[in-house]
Amino acid sequence: MISRPKSSATLALGFGESKLPYLFAGPLEPACRSIARHGFDAVELLVPRPDFLSAAKLHTCLDGHSLQLSAIGTGGAWIAGKLHLCSPDPAIRRAAVDFVQGIIDLAARFQATVILGLVTGLLEPGVTYDEALDWLVPGLRQLAHHAAERGVGLVIEPLNRYESNLINRVDDGLNLLARVGEENIGLLADLFHMNIEEPSLPEAIRRADGRIRHVHFSDSNRRAPGMGHTDFGSVVQALRETGYSGYISSEVFPQPDAETAAAAAHAAYQVWFR
Repeated sequence: MISRPKSSATLALGFGESKLPYLFAGPLEPACRSIARHGFDAVELLVPRPDFLSAAKLHTCLDGHSLQLSAIGTGGAWIAGKLHLCSPDPAIRRAAVDFVQGIIDLAARFQATVILGLVTGLLEPGVTYDEALDWLVPGLRQLAHHAAERGVGLVIEPLNRYESNLINRVDDGLNLLARVGEENIGLLADLFHMNIEEPSLPEAIRRADGRIRHVHFSDSNRRAPGMGHTDFGSVVQALRETGYSGYISSEVFPQPDAETAAAAAHAAYQVWFR
């Protein structure tokens, strides 16, 4: 029997009052209190650097509110330092690997997934697609090996064309996974990005054929489900058909405010997955 997906709320720490599509922006303790009060099972975390938050402090907070850690993002590598894995500069590529390895080490303490989005990179001027993959693929293999030794899974997040010019669609992600050839790397299906890039969200999910291991559940405008025009019924049916049992994570803007958005996001989760 396939286990039912659990719910997760996004929390960004150390970025101030940013415009990131995260439900909560910290501090840690009150954010976790709110996440638990709304009924979420877990937290998806974003930090500006791997040593920003001690594992002990995070454990204490999560345990105090009966929460799990679903995933940790690596977007801080790009946001804070423009680090990515297909830069033509080998020093930048090495720094990106070091950053992600630090996040993997933190995630290993919680059996959490590590998300690779912007850190996978983009085509810089003068760099061809094949050249970028020639740098990206070895970096991903190195990270996959580091993660496998620690029992951590990685997920690559295809991003829409306005944020990246490299991996935009599920098919791009599947082709990259085939080139890397490591079983502990899967895909993250972000419904907002998919709404822009995919002709059909459910068909893209079916084509992934079980390689989706994390889901960002948001509406077409990156707000909580029900605040846009996404057909969630067909998406959820495709997830069920492919046996998805990972987290349903609410990566949405805190609009009109964090508490209202969190309540709407968890209510949508209960409608579709309970």
